[in-house]
Amino acid sequence: MALMREIRQVRWSLNGYQSAHDTRQPIVHAIDLTVMYESGPALERVSFEIYKGERVAVVGPNGAGKSTLFKVIAGILQPTSGRIEIYGGAPGEHICVAYVPQRSVVDWRFPVTVYDVVMMGRVGRIGLLRRPGRDDHRIVRQALERVGLSDLASRQIAQLSGGQQQRMFLARALAQEAELMLLDEPFTGLDLPSQNELLALLERLQGEGITIMVSLHDLNLAAQQFTRLLLLNRTLIALGTPQDVLNTQTLLAAYGGHLHIVSEPTGNLVLGDTCCDGGGHA
Repeated sequence: MALMREIRQVRWSLNGYQSAHDTRQPIVHAIDLTVMYESGPALERVSFEIYKGERVAVVGPNGAGKSTLFKVIAGILQPTSGRIEIYGGAPGEHICVAYVPQRSVVDWRFPVTVYDVVMMGRVGRIGLLRRPGRDDHRIVRQALERVGLSDLASRQIAQLSGGQQQRMFLARALAQEAELMLLDEPFTGLDLPSQNELLALLERLQGEGITIMVSLHDLNLAAQQFTRLLLLNRTLIALGTPQDVLNTQTLLAAYGGHLHIVSEPTGNLVLGDTCCDGGGHA
């Protein structure tokens, strides 16, 4: 059941109800957010605001709390103190948030098809006790078409490539009618063509007004492809444009001894930690 736990929206209602949005509020507002594990703090007094339609890269070293942050935003994990607000309400009051986990934590042997996974995105809309109707099937087919997976709808998920797996999750989010997508290390293990295909799809979704938050270790990719960066290492180090966030002072504060700055004739070369956040990658 690992697949079911990881890819579905945890806080489904029985009747598909969700609270109304207060669009005057940020789509994500973190207020003194703290998460404690037995091993110590994962997040400490993190506060920030994300607005509708932004494309934000969440960057930081191994163990910075990126995955923890996404799980709190999605309502999967409860904070120790502080809170997350989605359009001014608690995460559990909204079904517009889609969480896409790291591929390495999903059991790809689970016997479901691509179509089945995308249909899971509809459960929050129709309720747990209702069967999908004609409109639900239409929305799922449209979602598959938008990500280019219509021809693979009946394929078992284990038969997909890494890039196709990520596009399947995005189709599930589209079927969910998500307004906020949280993608945890979606580029890990993808070849360059698959990365570019995924980036182009994310750009199109942002153009449709969908807010996108992506956790990354690749600072170059973050700087080149995202308009805002959130630099995290248990605490919030910086939030802003790549030019504002990626400087010697903030990078040293985030990466410490894991960051190496090498002087080059054309400027400084920054070598950072690219290891796995929370041991999630194969």
